[in-house]
Amino acid sequence: MRSVIKYGRKLILTSEGNNKKSYTFGGDARALDWIISHFRGELTIILDEVDGWIQQEALTGWRMLDQLRALTDDNRARVVLVGYESLMAAIDSVRFPFYLRGETNLLDPLDRDAMDELVRLPMSELNIRLEGETEMLETIWRETSGVPHLVQDICKHLMSLCLTGKPRKTVLTNADLSTAILNSQSHNTFRRGVFNGDFPLAEFIAGITSFVLCGQGDDGAEHVPYLERSTRLYGDIITTGGIRDLLAEAEFECDHKEFELALSNLKLNLILTPTDRDETRWRWVSQARRQSMVNSISGLSYKHWEVDKKVDHAKGTWRDLYKVLGRL
Repeated sequence: MRSVIKYGRKLILTSEGNNKKSYTFGGDARALDWIISHFRGELTIILDEVDGWIQQEALTGWRMLDQLRALTDDNRARVVLVGYESLMAAIDSVRFPFYLRGETNLLDPLDRDAMDELVRLPMSELNIRLEGETEMLETIWRETSGVPHLVQDICKHLMSLCLTGKPRKTVLTNADLSTAILNSQSHNTFRRGVFNGDFPLAEFIAGITSFVLCGQGDDGAEHVPYLERSTRLYGDIITTGGIRDLLAEAEFECDHKEFELALSNLKLNLILTPTDRDETRWRWVSQARRQSMVNSISGLSYKHWEVDKKVDHAKGTWRDLYKVLGRL
């Protein structure tokens, strides 16, 4: 069995067995090339949270990613890139070094039973009990919509509360869960979602469809009549054509490429999810997610919000990133 261990700024390769050897390298690129050459076809390189790196690479002409692609040519090694918006925007660009190389997998939310199991099983294996388990599981479901990495990150923070406590905690409470949710950066990022992001068109589609699929609240209908009409028309599912109609009624001008990119952004943020293979019919991920959006832009504030999004879109500063990534 062989393993690679990162030690400070060096990589240490160890070979276990009767003839144990270890090799140490000072330069990560040279070390990786050496390892791949000596363990051809045996290595899988996993790079997590690559979005910031993807943006930097796009600005420098993909210098490091080009090197990584070259190191893995001819099936010398496998590479797994894990990310969100920037990665999704990059992989469909012909400029991206890994364009048309490999598969793209979008992780969908878990159903409720699977999410409960993901929380319960590791806890039980460590003899950790949830006080008020039913309520705590419901809270995790409401806060994550079953998104796997969010559930895992919250559970990681719960585990750390147990392992760092003196004496070691064996019972977790709702107060512990609140602390874990507050400390989860992944959860905080998800809560922002499309809102407060860098893509005005995606924000606008999220807003109008939240009203259509959730209702406008007590005082919203009289201010946005086209949303009131659409609420009666679409019910729980909205079509791609319906979204286009709403944009037209709101006099929000965008081209086809921008529209398609906005839907990709929405799906990636787990705001809308397609109900068919052709992605022409969409539903919201969860009631809690819809209602939070309605609450944030309800009533009189909607018209101001609508104008702001149109202005932000027209300014075009958001386009810079997507142009660099080769999508616009």
